[in-house]
Amino acid sequence: MKPEKNNLLEAMKAATHQGPRTTAAPARKGQPAARGAVSKSPGRDGKRNVTGYFPPAVTKQLKQIGIDREKTIQRMLAEALNDYFAKHNKPEVAPIEEDV
Repeated sequence: MKPEKNNLLEAMKAATHQGPRTTAAPARKGQPAARGAVSKSPGRDGKRNVTGYFPPAVTKQLKQIGIDREKTIQRMLAEALNDYFAKHNKPEVAPIEEDV
């Protein structure tokens, strides 16, 4: 004899009577942390993310230059920002970290 299957309505009713979930699911690798979460990387303490959206060709070209010159995107962006600051007579405040 086959066991009887609950219908969808009964399953939904049963699920709602279990109460709300009290534990949050852990974040998966590669997913952003919840808003307001503390950074786990000490190298990012006291720093803010600066981003922009560009066509894929921009990313590809930036990565290629980084490979050709053995520089990280972080370093190239810091150099570019400092050049832009200098162009507008502002202090060059973007720190240029040594490539590893």
